[in-house]
Amino acid sequence: MNKPIAAGQNIAVVGGGVAGIAGFMAALLQGTITFQIGWTLLLLIFAGVIMGGIGSVYGAVVGGLLIGFIWEWFREHRQRSEARAQRAERDRLAREVETLRGRANAGKDDVLALIKD
Repeated sequence: MNKPIAAGQNIAVVGGGVAGIAGFMAALLQGTITFQIGWTLLLLIFAGVIMGGIGSVYGAVVGGLLIGFIWEWFREHRQRSEARAQRAERDRLAREVETLRGRANAGKDDVLALIKD
């Protein structure tokens, strides 16, 4: 009769160890340790379980994958939008520099010409 209890204890120890390693990795990723370190992750996991069905393990996995794909799609969309905005700003600044160079700065150093304007 001690065998099931010992197996359950081993599973609890292994599960606690895996959770500890995951928490440590999350702290490394976030850069700091706070009491709210897993709140966003917990909300995403809960949303995945609710989407997939509370009683279904396979449904929870599918819901989690769906939430993960949607989350990454929005993150990628935001990064591409920021990159487009930075590229537009860089192009605008390049055009402005070219118009400043085009003024009566022939033969002068470009940096000194820009500073004097």
